[in-house]
Amino acid sequence: MQTATEQSQGIDFPLEGVRVLDLSRVFAGPLCGQVLADFGAEVVKVEHPGRGDDTRDWGMRIGKTETTYFNSMNRNKRSVTLDLQSPEGVQIVYDLLPQFDVVIHNFKTGGARSSASATSSSRPSSPS
Repeated sequence: MQTATEQSQGIDFPLEGVRVLDLSRVFAGPLCGQVLADFGAEVVKVEHPGRGDDTRDWGMRIGKTETTYFNSMNRNKRSVTLDLQSPEGVQIVYDLLPQFDVVIHNFKTGGARSSASATSSSRPSSPS
């Protein structure tokens, strides 16, 4: 995702055209997504409906919904909200997977599996 200035200057980014679904939170995962976005990947961050990412409340507030910490870990990303604890939200993620080249997550061991168990009968066994 290039800015108008970058496009007019003819700057090429090595990851342009790569699509990343960012399901991570807090530090390591968002930093990974940020670096991929900085290199030109289109990164879509999934946040919790209502409260957003936990880090929207960390650090000095900038405006109503952002903080310096959140902005430093999530620049160049677009955000969507999905409830990953609901069967519907998990199903939407599975439906989105074929549109992305990379998925970032930092769920605790078994965390992704337990969220997916609610939709195990309707999801593909191996998204392609």
